[in-house]
Amino acid sequence: MWHLSLFEPGELVRIAMELEKRGVTLYRQLAQKTVSSPVKDLLELLASEEEQHQLDFAALGGDFEPVDPRESYSGEYLDYVRSLVETHIFNDLVLLERMVSEAQTEKEVLRLAARLEKETILFFISMGHVIKPEKRQVVDDLIAQEEGHLAKIGRLLKEIR
Repeated sequence: MWHLSLFEPGELVRIAMELEKRGVTLYRQLAQKTVSSPVKDLLELLASEEEQHQLDFAALGGDFEPVDPRESYSGEYLDYVRSLVETHIFNDLVLLERMVSEAQTEKEVLRLAARLEKETILFFISMGHVIKPEKRQVVDDLIAQEEGHLAKIGRLLKEIR
């Protein structure tokens, strides 16, 4: 998914948009697997909100300058971000397909959705560390929305236990 030799902030926006796009697809696939109206409704809501997030990232654009992150060695933060991207569940589509097919119960479907939200939140938090403050609010708002998604998933998981 990501093969950079140099850090480009605009590339983070492209990656974030791709994560959101894959989230839409995944949530719709999971919604098709479930019969419970509350679970199906939540997954459809998450899919539509991820579509909006794609537009939000598109509006953010790639025209911003990076800030220098704190590093203990040159290139450390790039290594960290690269690792986040390469190990993100959306980067391994074969694994993701298998996880979707193996999620049989509503609880398993919701746990998979929660994992996706957590990995995406971590990526967005990291993204926020390397962009200038005047553009950071968009990312902070999206992080808050993803955290809201995770909270909704958690509440529904608690209800079906």
